[in-house]
Amino acid sequence: MASLALVHDGRQLPEPPYPPDTKTKGWRFELDYERALGSDTWALCPPEIRPWLLMLWAEAWRAVPAGTFSNDDQVIAARIGMPLNLFRAHREVLMRKWVLHADGRLYHHVVTERVLSLIGYRNAETERKAAYRSRQRNQEDAQIVTRVSRGTPVGETPPEPEPEPEPGLKERTKTKRLVAPTPKPGPIQASQICAESGLSPEVVAEWLAVRKRKRAVPLSPFAWRIMHTEAEKARISVAQAIRHCAERGWIGFRAEYLARPGPGAAAAPEDPKAPIWREARAGAKALLLDFDKVKFDDRPVAEWIWHRAERLVASGASWSIVDSEAYRKWTETRRQPA
Repeated sequence: MASLALVHDGRQLPEPPYPPDTKTKGWRFELDYERALGSDTWALCPPEIRPWLLMLWAEAWRAVPAGTFSNDDQVIAARIGMPLNLFRAHREVLMRKWVLHADGRLYHHVVTERVLSLIGYRNAETERKAAYRSRQRNQEDAQIVTRVSRGTPVGETPPEPEPEPEPGLKERTKTKRLVAPTPKPGPIQASQICAESGLSPEVVAEWLAVRKRKRAVPLSPFAWRIMHTEAEKARISVAQAIRHCAERGWIGFRAEYLARPGPGAAAAPEDPKAPIWREARAGAKALLLDFDKVKFDDRPVAEWIWHRAERLVASGASWSIVDSEAYRKWTETRRQPA
């Protein structure tokens, strides 16, 4: 690097510590926190200005050359995002220890140390990689030399070459036997269903339309075998099972499906106690709501009232008795000493 030898204020400026094209190239700036807090500049800097002091070091790390600033207050303030008048008011403490060098840029010794450490690491890595490549080339050259014939000493008969294998003979090698994958069986077609069940295509088409309408998957061979098995359990033919599916809108058949009432069948008679149970549940629920209104927070007692009301009404008691029993239990609970 050529000497600049500039003079400022009657003194010769120091030369830059590294070339002007030095870049950090994505290397992070690791701040020595203890060193920063123990520095005189940090102690002299007002607390509200200390964030700008950190920004100075961070922005200088990204500059070219790394760790420097141009000797221009306006540029420095713009780099760190600080108002120019505020920067000039605190310039003495912010730019403390920043030294002007012969290249016209400001350097700080702490940031400069980090840049020089980075340069040393890069040079060491370059030398290490160059040495590794040199060793690789030497090993390759040595392997080439060992493969070259060294000749036969004088007075000795050269060894006979090994006989070449006869044409057509090959060394036996272990080869894996390739097995073709077993093709998966496709879905059962309507023609196969008609042939095995003896039904007309119209009935089969109606059942397949039911399956399609209910978004069932295509009929697989496994599901078709299940149809046969369930039809045998119900002691009916497959054709009868398919007719039941088409008439009742089933996508498949199970033997227990025959116990279900079909469309239009008479509903099962209602349990005589069903209205009483409905009244008991509605009344108990109303009691719980009333308790919530009066902030009755004893939930176990409320649950007891629910079940008590169900038992009383199920036994044939009138709702007035249930209401009085619930009220009595609630009153006794409220009278218990805390």
